[in-house]
Amino acid sequence: MTTPIRFLVSDVDGTLVDANKDVTPAAQAAVQSLHDAEVGFAFVSSRPPRGLAYVADALELAKHVREGPAAAAFNGGALLDAQLQPIAFTPLLDADARIALDVFAAMKIDIWVFTLTEWLLVDPDGHYVAHERHTVGFDHRCVASFDGLGPDLMRGIGKIVGSSTDPDLLERAAKTLAERLSPHAKASLSQAYYLDVTHAEANKGAALRAIAAHAGLTLHEMAAIGDMRNDLAMLDIAGLSIAMGNAPDDVKAAADEVTDSNRDEGFAKAVQRFVLPRATKEIA
Repeated sequence: MTTPIRFLVSDVDGTLVDANKDVTPAAQAAVQSLHDAEVGFAFVSSRPPRGLAYVADALELAKHVREGPAAAAFNGGALLDAQLQPIAFTPLLDADARIALDVFAAMKIDIWVFTLTEWLLVDPDGHYVAHERHTVGFDHRCVASFDGLGPDLMRGIGKIVGSSTDPDLLERAAKTLAERLSPHAKASLSQAYYLDVTHAEANKGAALRAIAAHAGLTLHEMAAIGDMRNDLAMLDIAGLSIAMGNAPDDVKAAADEVTDSNRDEGFAKAVQRFVLPRATKEIA
């Protein structure tokens, strides 16, 4: 007997939003159809909390979620309520943050540091700065360097991003970081041009587990949808896993189902094709 799906957890960029970083009317309608079917919904992202405000507003998150985790930022490092306030936060350890900063600087990779409230960088003219500003919806703060960051700020880093137009360079950086970081940190690509360094417990699988536990559900009752390798942590444990059509082949291979791309309403189609047919309440 197939276990009903009672909750969907979605990635954001490349999944829930389209190529212009917008929540389309079709995606909004799909989330509403989940609520109508009494299927819970939350989203997880590599973005910082402030960068999720537009998505939360577009989906009327506060209207549908009264308590408990409704979203997660920093790849799961910050569990957030419906007002995007942190319920739990797992920052990088100081030593791992300094290793990441050193490795990116030595490899001449643009560095962005994200706390719960700020985005810090040295070079405001970096290749993807304007793109990221459009994505997260708020401005960066320039610092002279990352060498003099105080201990209080270093203890509050949710994510360090290495940004580059050279995907091969980021792959090499990921291998270097895997050798140098402690077991308490990890580096993973959130986009082909972004390498994220977060606490090892800041992963989307942990976020999905926390959301399921609060909802009183088993992992078999959870569905997850995503498009990048940092989504595998939740796709691997969800009762129903869905990869976007724009996902790499290894992510598609790891999923139970594959939907269309985010340029062709893949999220909305996945809800209709794969999630609602296994929902606990039928839609008339």
